[in-house]
Amino acid sequence: VYTQPFTACPTGTTAVGAAENRTCKINNTITGDVRLTNNATYVIDGPTRVGSGRNTGQGRLTIDPGTLITGSGAALSYLAIQPGSKLFAEGQPFAPIIFTGPTRSNGSWAGLVIAGNSQCNASQDGTPCTFEAVAAQQFGGNLTTESSGILKYVQVRYAGQEVRPNEELNSITLLGVGSGTVMENVQVYGGLDD
Repeated sequence: VYTQPFTACPTGTTAVGAAENRTCKINNTITGDVRLTNNATYVIDGPTRVGSGRNTGQGRLTIDPGTLITGSGAALSYLAIQPGSKLFAEGQPFAPIIFTGPTRSNGSWAGLVIAGNSQCNASQDGTPCTFEAVAAQQFGGNLTTESSGILKYVQVRYAGQEVRPNEELNSITLLGVGSGTVMENVQVYGGLDD
């Protein structure tokens, strides 16, 4: 699936080290449209959000098939899709999109958080809920058919970190995600906790 040579890190990312390393850090807040091409390795360093908040500063992150994204190893390195923003990660059977940690050990990074505007258990009137592990992460509402995007042929490896006892980020955390969100052929491997 590799279709073009690496020339520079795409918009929404910054180079890590020399250009020949082909390594780009994803900006900690993504607004607007950002595309991760499969000719580089991308690093998630700390909390990284698509959208600046719940239905504000909306972002759209598209990831090409065969792309490798790795956590940095810093505490709570995770990718969060905010309500109103979207992730389009459509791999192929022969070229999955791989999210992994810096080491092959369970919990070497925190994982994916996908938050939407659908109803959440702690709210019946459409007001937002708060994620226990990350209090700043609000989600939920009354848009039951909303879409947070697409995950197809995606692997999430060596993820999951405890924030406090019994409060953790798992490999993939879904918060108030609407029924329009598509998840097919998604694999979690070597996760910590759940």
